[in-house]
Amino acid sequence: MVNQKNKIYRKRVDFVYPRILNGVKHFFINAKNNKTGGLYDHSACLVFLAFALESFVNFTGEKLFGHLWEENERKLKRSKRFKKILKELKINPDFKKRPYSTIKEVFDFRDNLAHAKIYKKERIAVENLVDDDLSSFELKTWWQDYCTEKRAVIAKKDIYTVMNEIFKKAKFKGTMLSPYGEFETCYTIKQCEQIER
Repeated sequence: MVNQKNKIYRKRVDFVYPRILNGVKHFFINAKNNKTGGLYDHSACLVFLAFALESFVNFTGEKLFGHLWEENERKLKRSKRFKKILKELKINPDFKKRPYSTIKEVFDFRDNLAHAKIYKKERIAVENLVDDDLSSFELKTWWQDYCTEKRAVIAKKDIYTVMNEIFKKAKFKGTMLSPYGEFETCYTIKQCEQIER
């Protein structure tokens, strides 16, 4: 029997931000199905939206500026990278209004959560307790106050709107959620030698 050895070359180009946005979708579904754990799913949505937008900015920068983006992007602050892309595409947004104002909110939330300090809060009140219910006396942290379903829905809508606007203005192929078919894989198989068995 003669077996043929093949040299297989495999290349994959994967665009990460659509996968991160799938995570956002997953957390929204979890939050709807599990109201008691919604706080964590909404916070995960907000953090993943920041990750997705940053990944999308890198995707866009590389497509617009090629190897120069890779060489220089780490030297620029996140906001400068984003503004460089907007300038290149001739997009002049008002960062004080939605949807663009949401970008700073989402990144501030992510950064504050990632670099959180000890949080202290006190409250003294005289209240009538009904059946020893202390729920009205709960002291929430800043991030618990921020992570509401409403805020997560608005953030998702605004971040998707911004990303779609940039994607269309850049005239990329595919759709924002599936650029070039989301990822490309190709194989090259070359016959190396024949061996007898």
